[in-house]
Amino acid sequence: MSLKFKCSSCGQFIVCEHLKIGEIAECKSCGAKNVIPKSAIETDERPVYKSSNSSPVESTQKSTEDLADKFGFKTRIKGIHILTGVLIIVVLYAISNYIKHPNEIKYLNPGVSVPSSTTITGIEKEIDTKKLLQIVSINSYWDWTGELLCPHLNITFKNVSDRAINELVVKATIIDTLTNQIFGDASAYVIGYGDAPLRPGYSKTAYLVSSVGYKNDIVALNFPNLVSEVYVNDKLYEKVPISKQYAGVEWGKK
Repeated sequence: MSLKFKCSSCGQFIVCEHLKIGEIAECKSCGAKNVIPKSAIETDERPVYKSSNSSPVESTQKSTEDLADKFGFKTRIKGIHILTGVLIIVVLYAISNYIKHPNEIKYLNPGVSVPSSTTITGIEKEIDTKKLLQIVSINSYWDWTGELLCPHLNITFKNVSDRAINELVVKATIIDTLTNQIFGDASAYVIGYGDAPLRPGYSKTAYLVSSVGYKNDIVALNFPNLVSEVYVNDKLYEKVPISKQYAGVEWGKK
C-alpha cells in the first residue's frame, strides 16, 4: 500500500511507497520536501518519483540502458576536449619554434626537379665544358615559387666553340657556407632530346630554382649565406654566390 497526501507547498497530491508517517517525501511537481502527515490516507496508487529517503526497493526513473548511453556521451565529449587541447599545444609549440629558429624550418618545393645525386666537391681540374661554353650573365635572387620563398639562379651560357651543342643540362647544389651543409638542389634541362642544338655564337639561359624554401618572408631579415656549385652535363663548372636580393632590396647589407 502507498500513502497519499497533499503537498504543503503547491497543493498537488503526493503518493509515496515504502515510507511511513513522519518520514520525508519529495513532491514531484515542485520539488518541496514534505513530512508525511498523520492525515495521509492509504491507496493502491503507485508513486512515480523517489522520496528523499532512498531505499533499495524504491522505483527508479531511468533504465540501465539510458544511464549507459548518458555515460558514453559524456566520455566522448571529454575525449574531444582532450584532443582539442593537445592540438592547440602542438600548434603553439610549432609557432614558437618557428619564431625562435626561422632559418631552420625549410620546406621542399614540389614543383622543382632534383638531381638524382649531389655531393659537395673540392677543387677539380679544368674541364672541357669551359672550352665549349662561356657564362655571359648571372642573376641570383630570392622569390616566391608557389607557396615557397626560394633562391633563384639564372645563368646565361654562350656557345664559344666551333660546333653545335646538342645537350645542355645544368644542375646546382646550393650550400650554406656557415654550416657547410646542402641547403637545396636545382636542375634545368636547357637543351635535350627534340630541342634545337645551340649553334656557335648563340646563347641560352638556365633558370634554376631551389628545391627548398621558406613559407614566410620573415626569413629575409636573416637570409642564410648560400653559394651554388654549378654543374654542366654533370661536371663542375663554377661556384656562384646566391645574393640576398628580395623584392628589389638587397637584405643583410649594412
